[in-house]
Amino acid sequence: MRMGTVVALIATGLLAISGLLMLRPAALEPEVLAAEFGGPPSQFVRLPGGTVARYQDFSADGTAENETLVLLHGGAVSLESWTPWIERLRGTRRIVAIDLPGHGLTGATREDDYGIDGMTAFVESMARALGLQGGFVLAGHSMGGHVAWRFALSHPELVRKLVLVAPAGLAAVGGPQARAVWLASLPGGPWILRVAASRARLGDGLRQVFHERTKVTESTVDRYWAMTRRTGSLDATIARLRLPGFESATIARLNELRMPVLVLWGHEDVVFPPNLALAIMRAVPSARVVTYEDCGHFPHEERPDETVRDLRAFLG
Repeated sequence: MRMGTVVALIATGLLAISGLLMLRPAALEPEVLAAEFGGPPSQFVRLPGGTVARYQDFSADGTAENETLVLLHGGAVSLESWTPWIERLRGTRRIVAIDLPGHGLTGATREDDYGIDGMTAFVESMARALGLQGGFVLAGHSMGGHVAWRFALSHPELVRKLVLVAPAGLAAVGGPQARAVWLASLPGGPWILRVAASRARLGDGLRQVFHERTKVTESTVDRYWAMTRRTGSLDATIARLRLPGFESATIARLNELRMPVLVLWGHEDVVFPPNLALAIMRAVPSARVVTYEDCGHFPHEERPDETVRDLRAFLG
């Protein structure tokens, strides 16, 4: 091949790469997102390490003395995922919803640690900052469910009851997320994920994991796409995708859970199939497991009335 041809091919490749980079949407600064999505009831707290975290804190009405409910969202979303539960439970007890590291308006953290150990340390810091040292009910969905059961193992003195909604950490991820995990593991894969990220792909990915896809509204996609574009958040997501999704040695410790456990799962979940609940049932025979027909990976959003009914029965 002639030198001129080689140079032309290289130049063409560089131009193509430049074009792709130019198509990438600009990152959004935290202040811009806070102005759009961070109004009441959102609040912010600066943690000892310097990270500023977003949360929402709803007080109990009048004489209600039920245990506080702490909510941890799943991957690629934010605390708004819990809005259907909050709307139905508000006033019955104190409810605290948290944006986890690399997500929502918490975004990239000073610690830059998006593994499960880093997430559990973050939840401990939030519990201290919000005066929750007396114990609480901890609920987590998907990635947040993994954080929840790992936190319960590390801090059993703080978790009075544990609620797991299609929790991660029991097996490799499936569905469209599996492709992202695979790509993130390849040489050059993180770069491809950054360049290929788009509102359309995010929306398609969300709809694929909902059985009732109309639940994923355009405004929902707009919000999550904007939060994904927060400076540092996409890099945080890619860093998380490159970490192990589960550890057999830690799964073997599930039998150490001594608090009451409720497990909620959609029958049509393509991310984590509901038969994974068997691992929890074997380890914690007293655990209550509920599955929902015609429901995907987000039972608390797809079936809010039914899941809140079962949650209320569990909480007593």
